[in-house]
Amino acid sequence: MSLNSFLFIAKGSCGEVRSMLYLAKEMKRITEKDFVFLFSLSEEISKILSGLIKTL
Repeated sequence: MSLNSFLFIAKGSCGEVRSMLYLAKEMKRITEKDFVFLFSLSEEISKILSGLIKTL
């Protein structure tokens, strides 16, 4: 498997994390503050992965 494949999988996993964060917030397992923080981190990671994919 190529490096690009791993990066695309990692980017997809970031999307899955965001989905699970919405679920955790709705189920009141995390606070709004934690949701916002973790959601922004997952977006930042996704952007970094996108940039890396473009450079390869």
